[in-house]
Amino acid sequence: LEFNIFGALQKINSSKWTLVSIGIKADQFYALTIQDFDAQIAKLSMYIIEHQMNQKLSDIFGEVSPTLPYSNKLNIKVANSLNTCWDEFVKSENSEIYIIGNPPYIGTRNQKLFQKKDKDLVLNSIKNYKILDYICCWFYLAKKYILNNTAQVAFVSTNSLTQGDHVPTFWEQILKDNKVEIGFAYQSFKWRNNATKNAGVSCVIINWRKISKSKKFLFNHDVKELVKFINPYLTSKKSKIIVKRNTPISNLPTMTYGNYPGRAEALFLSVEQ
Repeated sequence: LEFNIFGALQKINSSKWTLVSIGIKADQFYALTIQDFDAQIAKLSMYIIEHQMNQKLSDIFGEVSPTLPYSNKLNIKVANSLNTCWDEFVKSENSEIYIIGNPPYIGTRNQKLFQKKDKDLVLNSIKNYKILDYICCWFYLAKKYILNNTAQVAFVSTNSLTQGDHVPTFWEQILKDNKVEIGFAYQSFKWRNNATKNAGVSCVIINWRKISKSKKFLFNHDVKELVKFINPYLTSKKSKIIVKRNTPISNLPTMTYGNYPGRAEALFLSVEQ
C-alpha cells in the first residue's frame, strides 16, 4: 500500500524525491522467542526483507540511501514470552498493533515441568486449568494485553483448542465477561509445509479482538463467509457449550474412558486380521 502511494505521488510530480524513505521499518516489529537460534533466523529475515523493500523503493524513485550496514535496532528478544510483560515489551502508545504467532502445541500429557510451571503462572485463575494445552497460555495473555489498547491477535493453533474439554474449561471462562470476541477464524485444515514429512496435525487460525461492530468472517479452505457470530467451536451458531458428565444421560453402561486410542490397543486390527 505504501509503495502504491509513492508511485502515485511520483506520477503527480516526477521531480527527484530526495527525502523519501520507507515508513514501515524493521524496528517496528517485535519478537519474543525462547530459542537463540530462532532469534538469529528472525533477525536475518528482517534484514533481508528490509533490503528488498529498499530495492523496490529504488525502482520507483531511482537510487535511494544505501541500507547497508544495518543498525542493530531490531526488537527481537530471547525470552520466555509467558514470563515477559507484554505491555512493557511493546508499549502501545495509541498505535495500531497486530500480534501474530504460532505458539508451541504441547498437550497436557506431554508437557515438561517448566511448561507446567508456566501454566501455573499464567492460567491459575481458571478452574481445572491443568487439563489445558500449553497454547492456551498465549491466548490468555493476548486477551489481557488487547484490553488495554487497540491491538488484534491472530494465532495458529491445533484444532483441539476448539474441541472437547477446552471449550467449557477455557473458552467459556475467558469469553464470559463479554470483553473480547473472535473476529475471524480459519476452520480446520491440514498443516502443510515444504518438509519431506509433514506434521500430521490439523490446525485452526483464530483472531482475537475487543468486542466490535466490525465484520466477522469464517474461512473454510477457499470459502470466505460473512457471519454475525463465531463461537468457540468455530461455527456461526450461538450454540450451547457442551460440558462433560460423569454419569450417563440414559440407561447405558458407564463409559470407562472417552476417545483415547492409547487405551484401546486391544481393539486395533492388523491388515491380516
